[in-house]
Amino acid sequence: MQINIFDEAFVETKPFVFFLMDSLKKHFPQLDDLMLEKFIAMQALYRSWNEKINVISRKDMDFFVQRHLLHSLSILKVIRFRPGAVIMDAGTGGGFPG
Repeated sequence: MQINIFDEAFVETKPFVFFLMDSLKKHFPQLDDLMLEKFIAMQALYRSWNEKINVISRKDMDFFVQRHLLHSLSILKVIRFRPGAVIMDAGTGGGFPG
């Protein structure tokens, strides 16, 4: 799924999008543009669904990157997965992989 982060749908979240991209690139420089776009789209989905069914704490949505996304990706700092590897999330809580 290709998204344009400068599309009108993202105007109200531009500061967040830049923060998200900067944070991910800082900690995970190996992420390509397509991966970054998917994380941006994922954040929008979490925000939308969280309003309906409380996937993660509503108070945590403002800290989505720090408390959820970066935490979930932190395994990449210690384990290098082979291309095509299948990974199982055994579950660590409230609806976010990690």
